[in-house]
Amino acid sequence: MQTKSLSFVNTGESKNFVVTSSKQEYRDGAPYGEPIAVAIQIKISGTGFSGNAGISQISATENPTDKQRTGTATIIQNESGKTATISLSQAASVITYENTITANKTTLTFAATAGDQVVTITSTRQKKLNGKNSGSPTTVNTTGKVTGTGFSLKTQSGANYTVSVTENTNETTGRTGTLVVTQEGSGAKSITINLSQPKATVAYVYNLSSNPSRVEFVATGETKTLSISSTKQKTVNGKNSGSPVAVNYTTTVSGTGFSKGTTEYSVVAAVNTGTAREGSAVVKQSEGTKQITITLSQAAGTSA
Repeated sequence: MQTKSLSFVNTGESKNFVVTSSKQEYRDGAPYGEPIAVAIQIKISGTGFSGNAGISQISATENPTDKQRTGTATIIQNESGKTATISLSQAASVITYENTITANKTTLTFAATAGDQVVTITSTRQKKLNGKNSGSPTTVNTTGKVTGTGFSLKTQSGANYTVSVTENTNETTGRTGTLVVTQEGSGAKSITINLSQPKATVAYVYNLSSNPSRVEFVATGETKTLSISSTKQKTVNGKNSGSPVAVNYTTTVSGTGFSKGTTEYSVVAAVNTGTAREGSAVVKQSEGTKQITITLSQAAGTSA
């Protein structure tokens, strides 16, 4: 037996061994003729080792553990039953784990009003054997922490994190925050989800009306005051904020015999000596686009 031992790499391999098996005839105590080859059998002990039929070769599969494996190859000579052994050893494998954490959203953008949003986290650990994936990834538990004014972690259900935000009533500044989700255990990784909320939405609702919408004048002429309501209502995030405030307006009067008085809300009708006549007063707010038309009517003169 020329090969006494075989060493295998942790990833597995096959190796040949050298063995001489023969028989020699002796006559009168001296060798007679050439040695004759005798077949052998190979018996392998030890996990992961095997012999290859018909050839002087032993194979080792990849070592799935981080411990050295050992075994023995027993070479048995047919006819005589003589044996020889080869020591087998295989290096320990390198076992590592790779953690991965991802989210279906990396940013949550909220409205200025209060609301909730959900982000789903995928958190796994992959076993690697000698740098290659071994088996399927396993789920790794996570914990979450929310920072930022107005933001909070409402619930965590498995992989789903629900983030809440209160209404932002600040009319000049938006709000930002983060949700940091961290894996538990060794090799833990984290992922940050950015949170944002805009400043409050400020709008104005304009109102312009007249009561009545038709003003009657006597034939002898007169000045009348228009009953105009011109206001704007401030809203913050769609809700009224404070009381309505007055909005200036201008009045344009048209029609024979009618003119604007000394104020934007007064109309003068001159003496009418003819048939009944009509005009209009168009009132337009100085802000926004609202305008209304008031019908002006004057009775016929006595000479008509």
